[in-house]
Amino acid sequence: MTTLFLSGDEPGVKDIVRKAFPFYHGKRWSYSIQDSTHLCNTYWDEGSRYSYVMMRMDDHEIRMIPHFDPPQFGGPDLGEHAVQIPPGFVLVELREGFYEKLHLYVNPADAPKLIAAPVELTPDQVNVLMATRCLKNSYGGQSDIRFNHVNKKTGITREQWEKTQAELVSMKLLNKAFAITPAGRNAVAHLNSTGFLY
Repeated sequence: MTTLFLSGDEPGVKDIVRKAFPFYHGKRWSYSIQDSTHLCNTYWDEGSRYSYVMMRMDDHEIRMIPHFDPPQFGGPDLGEHAVQIPPGFVLVELREGFYEKLHLYVNPADAPKLIAAPVELTPDQVNVLMATRCLKNSYGGQSDIRFNHVNKKTGITREQWEKTQAELVSMKLLNKAFAITPAGRNAVAHLNSTGFLY
């Protein structure tokens, strides 16, 4: 399963989350495209628990999945059975307590309704995004680490680097401070830290 990221501004996503968990105002939003998943602990354990809502997408009718006791106190072993996410539905998962975050499980048939199609990137755009995602720009007294790394490997010039950054800002894959956005992380999510295009 590949976890991708949401800004919370995607069409339809805010409405789904407000209906499912109106009290959630956090900034950690993510999703994955799959037709089934296993539930995590719905009881409090080490300062957190998971809550779930299954929602029909066309009218936002919801079905709360109850919280269960731990297995040692009579609750079911949630890891034994997968929950199916049929077309037309989305499973909304909220981790409450420590490190709150919200995650949507979207059936592959419905993903295009919520998630923008992948963008096509030039090699320079991939390298700038990967450097921004994977490297600190200053560390141990060194500065401009991202540019220097890609310059050493590809020969990219400062002018090309800055032009590429501006392109990525206009595409909303970097913000105005040249930090990577959720859309930028998604654009290179299929690449690991060795995924620079040299």
